[in-house]
Order: sequence, then C-alpha cells, then structure tokens
Amino acid sequence: MSMEVVIVNTTDSGDPAGWWYGDDKHAESCDYLVEENNGKIINVYTFSGTSEKDKNGRFSFLNLVEVKSSIIVDRIKKDVDVSRKRGEQNSVRYCTL
Repeated sequence: MSMEVVIVNTTDSGDPAGWWYGDDKHAESCDYLVEENNGKIINVYTFSGTSEKDKNGRFSFLNLVEVKSSIIVDRIKKDVDVSRKRGEQNSVRYCTL
C-alpha cells in the first residue's frame, strides 16, 4: 500500500497549518502532513483539505489532527528523508512511500 505525504518545514514559522507557497491541489491529495523542524520529524498529521490561495498565492492546511498510530508514525519516520541538499529552500516537499 503506497501513501503520499507532504512535508512542511516549520523551522521559521512553527505553524504546520501555515501559509505555504506550492501546489495546493497536490498537497490536498496527500495522505499525511509531516512537520519537519531543523531536520527532524516533529509530528505527523491528517488534514481535511487545503484552503483557497490567498492574494499572495499561499495556502494553508485545514483541520490538522495529530496521528497517534505508532505504526503510521514509525513507518513515516523510517521511510521519509527530511534532509535537504545544500541551498534547497522549498518549504513544501512531497514524498511517496
């Protein structure tokens, strides 16, 4: 069973729901949201969708609920690489497991 996750870097904002630049439709199709902060996975969430883009072209995640299932969280922590290449700045990334 494959799943797709969206990874957001909250090192500066501290807010996984946030206001993000990126493909809101791709994000909305993901199964889980992974919050990454300073190169570590902080939390894994489910969400109900994404907002309309604001006037600056940013969207946010709606109705975040922290995933409590250790099976899902452990799989994501094992299989998702949140490291960044030198100079990589995109705060929203996608990964298929």
